[in-house]
Amino acid sequence: MSQTEDRQAWIEQRKSDNYIFADVIQQADDRYLINGQAFQVVKDAEAGIDKQELANRYMDILDSYDYVVGDWSFQQLRLKGFYEDKLPHTSIDQQISFLDDYLYEYCSFGCDYFVLKHLRNEEEINERNRQLKSKRNNQNSKRKKRRKSRHNDQGRSHKSGPKKQTKTVGKRFSVKKKNSSRKANAVKVTDKKTFKIRKK
Repeated sequence: MSQTEDRQAWIEQRKSDNYIFADVIQQADDRYLINGQAFQVVKDAEAGIDKQELANRYMDILDSYDYVVGDWSFQQLRLKGFYEDKLPHTSIDQQISFLDDYLYEYCSFGCDYFVLKHLRNEEEINERNRQLKSKRNNQNSKRKKRRKSRHNDQGRSHKSGPKKQTKTVGKRFSVKKKNSSRKANAVKVTDKKTFKIRKK
């Protein structure tokens, strides 16, 4: 089976599993409508944007990002989302200024890629930022709870809680005296310059 036939079989399998493809409409040379949301092409690859592959690979999770980067490696399209620079509540590797590092570290050398900018109005941006902030706060509170419970678990061993019941058993101990018939290992002093050490 060739690679193209494998790919077609995989697409048919996704269709049979009721996997929903994204609705991709090209409005102009540099404008796309993906699932009803407007995107503008910021950087285009030499190979161009394949609408069918974009529809196959686009997931709803990418809706929250400001930029969607698609790179071609081994004849497959991979999509990754990035946020605007200096957006609060995001890590630096999720910001668009990290794009060059991402391409250098994670993409094939010299691969074709494209960048789509998500076009939104101020209200949509504010709603998305509010969701990001609440998501980050939830993650931080969960982290604090884990840390606190871990700290409490460690402290329990040092705190005096209910005392454990101990059972004491009366045992008698006696000290045995050495048998006087045995001689203690005495050190012998000799005038000889050579001597042998005997094994016992």
